[in-house]
Amino acid sequence: MRKFSFVIGSILALAAPASAQRAKSFSDPVKAFVVADQPLILVSHARLWDGTGAPATDGVDMLVRDGRIVAIGRGLAAPDGVKIIDASGRTLMPGLVMMHEHLYRKSPSDRPAYYSDPYIPQIMLAYGTTTARTAGGFDMAGDLRSKAKTAAGKLAGPDLDISIYVDGPKPVLNMLPAIANAADARREVDYWHERGATSVKLWFDTTPEIARAATEEGHRLGMSVAAHVCATFAATAAEAGIDTLEHSLLAAYDIVPGAAEGSCPAIERQTAMIQRMASLDPAGPEVGKMLALLLKHGVAIDPTLAARDEHLCAPEETPPARELALLAKFDPGTGAFCFQGLTNDLDLKSAAFQAATAVRYHRMGGMLVMGTDQGVVPGAMGPRELELMVAAGLSPGDALIAATRNGAIKLGRGKDIGTLEVGKRADFLLVDGKPDNTISDIRRLTHVARDGVVYDPGKLYDDAKGKLH
Repeated sequence: MRKFSFVIGSILALAAPASAQRAKSFSDPVKAFVVADQPLILVSHARLWDGTGAPATDGVDMLVRDGRIVAIGRGLAAPDGVKIIDASGRTLMPGLVMMHEHLYRKSPSDRPAYYSDPYIPQIMLAYGTTTARTAGGFDMAGDLRSKAKTAAGKLAGPDLDISIYVDGPKPVLNMLPAIANAADARREVDYWHERGATSVKLWFDTTPEIARAATEEGHRLGMSVAAHVCATFAATAAEAGIDTLEHSLLAAYDIVPGAAEGSCPAIERQTAMIQRMASLDPAGPEVGKMLALLLKHGVAIDPTLAARDEHLCAPEETPPARELALLAKFDPGTGAFCFQGLTNDLDLKSAAFQAATAVRYHRMGGMLVMGTDQGVVPGAMGPRELELMVAAGLSPGDALIAATRNGAIKLGRGKDIGTLEVGKRADFLLVDGKPDNTISDIRRLTHVARDGVVYDPGKLYDDAKGKLH
């Protein structure tokens, strides 16, 4: 039986006067989604899964004051003026911390390419994501506006951690600036950090020199660093100090025979990588050596299976009805992105390899985090990512820890979010089920809270229907 204790600071906090309703300054559209914003909120009679690794406990109360958790235990007294949320029969758990998201869609539309869509953050919140690290954006001004507006309550959404792309001398896409050397890399990181970016994404053409400089500068500024590199090997990036390797070993071109550091013929190299993944044994010694090196340097792997589930070479399937309803329009097949020399069979095998290596890394003691990459219905893919990792062999509880506690740690925010503990920010979900036992229950949200403001996920979803371009 778990024992609950209360710190003196929590008791003193209860004695101080409470602030006004927390959503008072929010825009009217956002206020319409709010079901509780009182300075004192008591979640009562919940089944608590706190994200620390402890088993779930029934009959637990959690008291929130001004957006912070001040007490957790059984039979907590209800202070005067408190808003009580009866959580009987529901699981109380931390909000999801998703580490590889994008604020744009890949499907054609009447919007400019890579437009930062303001409904994606709202959809993220509706699906349980309370903190999201973007993994780069091409409309950085739009991404940063979304960050500012969600922080101010002008848009509904999670706490957005905005990443910049740092590519190399020959960027894979023309809208990215060419980064010629270490000095350029430092200037690029500094420029966007001054404007509100909080993370760095090393991309395809990042050379070892640029990777080292951008990682060092990002860490100096307190930014997390993700890597989907090609001109730099994963081993080199790990030694440079990256925090997360994206897409499991899809970003480890070290394992591709004949690949060399310093340049990245993107399509040729990506094709060779998928062919290699389709033929390589995920339980074999070559993979083990690569994973051991990542483990040595404390790199977390972000598997991003949800986007691979849409299959590069298969005809794109219609999304599930609930997700399909969010799109302004859907063009079947337009999301497919198949390189010459690839087949659906190779693609399926390489995706299975990506999943299996992530599970092996976890079993070796490596840290996993969760992210969805960029799919047909961005913002709504978090539950699918968790389901796919469980199908690959992760336990539901371990998948949830990867999507909560571990993400917070790798963002450098483990003392503030990621678990439900006294003193932390009140980012939490109420789930009609037991997702730590049955992972698909994560879809059965009844409440989602960010910073102590509680939203109705159904209202968030209904308002977004048909509006995602």
